[in-house]
Amino acid sequence: MVVMGDVKRIGVMMDLDKPFKRHVAIYAGIQEYARRHPDWKLVVDEWADQSLPARHGSPVPYDGIIGRITKLGGDRARRLNVPAVNVWLSTRAKGLPGVFPDYAACGKIVAEHLLSRGFRYLAALRQTDDIGSLQQAAAMKSFGAEAGFDGWLGTESIVNPANHREWRHGVEAVERWMASWKLPLGLLVADPLWARVIVELAHQRGWHCPEQIAIVCPHNDELHCDHPEPGLTAIELPEEQRGYEAARMLDGLINARRQGKSPFANPQTILMPPIGIVARHSTDFFAVDNPLVGQALRFIASHLHKPLEVGTVARELGIARRTLDDWFQKSLGVTVSTEIARLRIERVKRELTSTSDSIEAIARRTGFANTRTLNNHFRKSLGMAPSEFREQGRAARFMACSAVHGVHRATNAIAIIAAAVKPLQNECLSRRFVCGE
Repeated sequence: MVVMGDVKRIGVMMDLDKPFKRHVAIYAGIQEYARRHPDWKLVVDEWADQSLPARHGSPVPYDGIIGRITKLGGDRARRLNVPAVNVWLSTRAKGLPGVFPDYAACGKIVAEHLLSRGFRYLAALRQTDDIGSLQQAAAMKSFGAEAGFDGWLGTESIVNPANHREWRHGVEAVERWMASWKLPLGLLVADPLWARVIVELAHQRGWHCPEQIAIVCPHNDELHCDHPEPGLTAIELPEEQRGYEAARMLDGLINARRQGKSPFANPQTILMPPIGIVARHSTDFFAVDNPLVGQALRFIASHLHKPLEVGTVARELGIARRTLDDWFQKSLGVTVSTEIARLRIERVKRELTSTSDSIEAIARRTGFANTRTLNNHFRKSLGMAPSEFREQGRAARFMACSAVHGVHRATNAIAIIAAAVKPLQNECLSRRFVCGE
């Protein structure tokens, strides 16, 4: 039983009125910490910065504040010596402890993901004044340079439009930028809504996504990334864990303050690495130089929902089957039938992890005659049944998001969720920085 005087009142500022998965997920992590610590009482107060009094002498409503803390909130918290932990990297509040994504690690796995698919040029559309997207773009560029890649085409910045005029100015800026692109291009786009704009503008130019433009978004927000087609590949971040870790940090600061220590004496920053890449249609392609192989891959991708034979693809292109196989071997190092099977299994994996549809329904829309055929091919490819893969994916997501044992639980999630290369993932997952900036 918690004595009333021991209760810690926590003001939570998370902009929960905005439809962002990351805001809700971070809040869920904070809630989980509070659930496990009965002395915590959460108060959702989107105006906690103004709830804190401007000067000493007035009652202070909170023992600590947490979330997307503004400059006003940070200033008042320091003035009143109220512990505060920030989860908003781009805030103008300075000198606060915080828990943030490791955006440099995010940029690296994006670059690796795109380069591994044969995209020879990279670029990034970032949001003005967004520190995270700036760090991701810089990391993409540096990773490419370290890998001997010289196809960095730079960045373009956009603002969050406040009205239609600003929206049109942003679209026009993107159109001018697109005129300088070289293809095939792998693109990091800071916002899924702008990614949809780019897909439409590319279509008007006769460019295809993902064959000529592959797109990755920095946050795996299913509401915006799953639909409409093309689904947008995105970075999965441990946001619930981040909320839990931020709450744990705040609890420590509150305890330290009660012992007479300043909660701002040595503000720490924890950077949490990404879980990995959730691959969707927007990068589901291998960029090739041979235009007929590219045409064949586009035809295959658009016909995976039904049985498809190599002869059908060859006839569509008006060439002999053996010639098509030779071109695939030279461009991709595999036969046409092997690539069809791989793409079909990749689509099944995506359906298993992103939907709750029955395996029978997934088999029908991925071109398998029945669930038995799907099971046989899936076991041959991955060594497990589709149902096992789905369950492991759910368990991995739970372990990635669970805050029971802190940030290190994320390591177990990689094999199922991520699509980036394992050595790079393991490097990213081993990075946990604590610094005084």
